[in-house]
Amino acid sequence: ANSRLALGVPMGLAAAVPLVLQERGASYSEQGIFSLVSWPFSLKLLWAPLVDSFYSVRIGRRRTWLLPTQFLCAILMIFSASSIDFYLGDPPSASAKGSRE
Repeated sequence: ANSRLALGVPMGLAAAVPLVLQERGASYSEQGIFSLVSWPFSLKLLWAPLVDSFYSVRIGRRRTWLLPTQFLCAILMIFSASSIDFYLGDPPSASAKGSRE
């Protein structure tokens, strides 16, 4: 159950990002492009047998890929958090935001 929770966290974060993008003034087409991040999760039926076929007996079948993947996700989130404003650009001012609504 814990591994399912850990696998769901990135998907939850990916679902929240369009709200941030909209707040930052991203167009609908840019938000639509971001929706492509869910494709690997959707296509896991195709690549899961390959991933599961290579494993360490000492660590276990699932943990062999789960631990490095979660560690990599954590590292990427930590490093991207320090430069998120660079990637998203400056947020629009409050007056400009009010004129769009």
